[in-house]
Amino acid sequence: MMNKRSSSRITKKEQERKIEEEQRRREEELEEEMRQKREEEEARKRLKENYNRRSKMARDTRHKEMMEKQLLEEESKQSRESREQRLLERELKRLSNQAEIMEVEEKKTRLDTERLRREAVERDHDYLGSRAVRQDASTNGGGAAASRRRGTQRAAAKREWHRLADFDDGNHRSIRF
Repeated sequence: MMNKRSSSRITKKEQERKIEEEQRRREEELEEEMRQKREEEEARKRLKENYNRRSKMARDTRHKEMMEKQLLEEESKQSRESREQRLLERELKRLSNQAEIMEVEEKKTRLDTERLRREAVERDHDYLGSRAVRQDASTNGGGAAASRRRGTQRAAAKREWHRLADFDDGNHRSIRF
């Protein structure tokens, strides 16, 4: 059999075409690798931006929450202080009122005691002399000696009455009628 003749030019052209295809395929692979690297780099960049954005948002949120917490604590402290102040003022007012009530009660008690003492003295003394007159009239028949005794008794009783009515030692008020 005979060898088929071929031209070297065709063979060269085929080799050149193969070489060109190989180069094109390598270039495409390089371009594909470059494109993948760019995409990966962009993805990393987006992830980093998202992370930074989230971190910043988280920091801002934490900062905002911390500030709100501080404000609430401050308001709570002020409200506690104002509440304590109000309670203290209320307690002072109550104590003041209680002291005034006790003072009034003490005055009433002193005045009541003085009134009761005077009433007891009045019961013990016959300021008008009506008992003495009745007793003298029934026993003596109403003589001159009885009249003198009644006058002396009346004067003593009158002096006692005025002494009691004018009694004032600075703590007690006069209860002159």
